[in-house]
Amino acid sequence: MTTLTFPHIDYVQRTQLLAYIKRKNIVFDISEPDEQYNPEFVAKIHESIEQEKNGQTVKINIDDIWK
Repeated sequence: MTTLTFPHIDYVQRTQLLAYIKRKNIVFDISEPDEQYNPEFVAKIHESIEQEKNGQTVKINIDDIWK
C-alpha cells in the first residue's frame, strides 16, 4: 500500500481530494498525525504561561516597540 502525506491541506482541498478518490473507486484510509503540534513549541508556550503566573514577565512601553 502506498502512503501519501498532505501536511498542509485545508478543509476545501481535503473535501475535493476525498471526492476525487471516491469517484475513482480508490481504497483509502485517513489517519491523523500522532503529534499535531511541535512538542518543543508547546513546551515553550507552557513555560511562558508559568512565567506570567509567577510574575516573571517584562513590560515594554508600546512606543518603544516601534523604535
